Amino acid sequence: CTTIRGGIRVEGRGYNANRIADIDFYGPGAGLEVTAPVKVSGCSFQGYETAVATQNCDWVELYDCRLTDNTVGLSLAAQMGKNRAEQCRFAGNDTAILLPGGNPVAQVEIINCVLEQNGVNLDNQGGFALSLTDTAVS
Repeated sequence: CTTIRGGIRVEGRGYNANRIADIDFYGPGAGLEVTAPVKVSGCSFQGYETAVATQNCDWVELYDCRLTDNTVGLSLAAQMGKNRAEQCRFAGNDTAILLPGGNPVAQVEIINCVLEQNGVNLDNQGGFALSLTDTAVS
């Protein structure tokens, strides 16, 4: 597994996905800043202000990721398409998942995830519909 201290930025347009896999990210700042479609799998994010921050991209998918001890685990700002977190663990974050107000999110699916010991599990400031399937929240 590769380790990154600091963060990276994925930029671009279009519908084809960038892929990021099997990286351990350690803060501070922003772990993964995304403005292009991305599939992230098998990664961990720890100690960030925002672990995964999206802005104006078509979609983002997280699979089998661990987001722990961050101020915000996942922030979906101005997302357009289908966004998904599947088999992910959000633990010890101040806010696990943030949907900022004024956010035109098309769809957010949280599937088979664990949200535990976060200050706030889901902060849906925009009041958007969420699909929670087989997800443990404590």
